[in-house]
Amino acid sequence: KGILTIRLQLEEVLRRQGVERIPVSEGDALDTRIHEPIVEEQIDPKSPDAQKRVGAVVAELMGGYALKGRVIRPAKVKIGK
Repeated sequence: KGILTIRLQLEEVLRRQGVERIPVSEGDALDTRIHEPIVEEQIDPKSPDAQKRVGAVVAELMGGYALKGRVIRPAKVKIGK
């Protein structure tokens, strides 16, 4: 419980200083300014949404952060191939 409290306090301090998490959702178009693709996943061409998933974010592997609107660490993502 103590570690969780410290984590929440640290997140609040960072938030007050202007650090925010970059929102990433499955299906987002790849934007190399905020995403760093590190893994590709083969998409089944027979699936109904295959066209939409190729080149798009399939999963977020590690969160990204921005400081006052500037990216300080891009989100590491898995993309469809």
